[in-house]
Amino acid sequence: MTAIEATAKSWNELLNMPKVFKDEVMLIATAEGLTCKEVDSEHVCMISMLIKPEYFTRYECDKETSIYIDATKVLGIMKMFTPTQLVTWQVDHNKLVITSGVSIKVNIPLIEPSCYHMPKVPKLTQYAMYEMDMGQLYKLVTIMDRSGTFDTVEFTGTDDSLTVSCVDDMFSIERTFESRITATRSEFGKIVSSQIPIGYFLKRCKYIKGTVFIKLDDDFPITVMKDDDKMHVEVFIAPHVEHGD
Repeated sequence: MTAIEATAKSWNELLNMPKVFKDEVMLIATAEGLTCKEVDSEHVCMISMLIKPEYFTRYECDKETSIYIDATKVLGIMKMFTPTQLVTWQVDHNKLVITSGVSIKVNIPLIEPSCYHMPKVPKLTQYAMYEMDMGQLYKLVTIMDRSGTFDTVEFTGTDDSLTVSCVDDMFSIERTFESRITATRSEFGKIVSSQIPIGYFLKRCKYIKGTVFIKLDDDFPITVMKDDDKMHVEVFIAPHVEHGD
């Protein structure tokens, strides 16, 4: 049996993170939590999520259960609940049953799991990693985007700081964040830099909140990682992401 309860606000926050990659979202419930791996249609960005049982008010799962849903439709249904209202999800054969108390019950058909192809999660063995507040970073990149001047944003890391910048022939915006490097490189001691489209960052990372870690590598543009006692989420912005077999 799989029965998962959380506030409507928590469900919305959970679903919005992968929904900006694809409308159809595969959630897999196990004893360890809800996992999700989705790639955008351009195969440029990927999200890998583990939402731990501590995120929910109740989490029961005695066997692996696939929950393949149209996230846009489910988010629309969740609007009928107040943000603090407790909402329970259960899987009944090929249906997702959403209930709240004894007064509300919604049955949603699940998408056939055979339509889903599991993407491969990129594995980085050497990278530089910087800790920072996502709110500050997202606000900065939003300002850069609204200037209407830049198409890309560059992240440049040194041993003790991360600089976020946009530069063209006439105009530039730059901010340096003091952040101690956490590196898995055998030898760092040099500048590492990644440049990515502003739009990809703003759209794919829109719902990542709180303290995050920015990973940079010479051969890999950027990873935004959130890791705490309730979830582990990584957004990979890369040249190409492959599906598994």
